[in-house]
This record gives sequence, C-alpha cells and structure tokens, in this order.
Amino acid sequence: MAILALALCGTATEVKAAPMLELIEVGQDIKINFYGNTLYVTGGAEEDLVIYNILGMPVFSAHVDSQSKRFDLHLSKGCYIVKVGKVAHKISIR
Repeated sequence: MAILALALCGTATEVKAAPMLELIEVGQDIKINFYGNTLYVTGGAEEDLVIYNILGMPVFSAHVDSQSKRFDLHLSKGCYIVKVGKVAHKISIR
C-alpha cells in the first residue's frame, strides 16, 4: 500500500505502509471453547497453547497432547487471547 504525503518542503513524497493485519489461511479445524473456568480445545493435537493477557504477556502455556483436551484455568477477571497453533480466540472472564 502506498500513500502520497506532502513533505514539509512542499513536494509530494511516496510513503510505503506495511499492512496492519496479516490474514492466515488455516487448514486446521481447531475449536476453542470456554465455560466457567474450563478451557476446551478440540482438534489441536500436538499444538502449543498460549494464553495472553490484554498487554500481550503470556500468562499460561501448555502442550495439547490429544485431539480433545481440557484445561482448568485460574485466571483473574479480564480479557485474554487464547492461541492454539495458528488459531486465536478471545475469552472474557467475569
């Protein structure tokens, strides 16, 4: 993506901007569900699970070793991003 910008000296300058969002096509059927304090992951065998807080800091990580896995979480109230392989899902703990 290119944007024309007017520089301070009055001449047009071309500025190249990197895309803000990279779309990833995923061939995996990974399902992430959250009920109560339990996280269910289906279809994520042999993938790594990482949960990030709103600041992007990892707060929990584990290896998914089977097709259907359950994790009991003890996280504080707030919003989190759960990533399994290349699939990400937002969860909210109230």
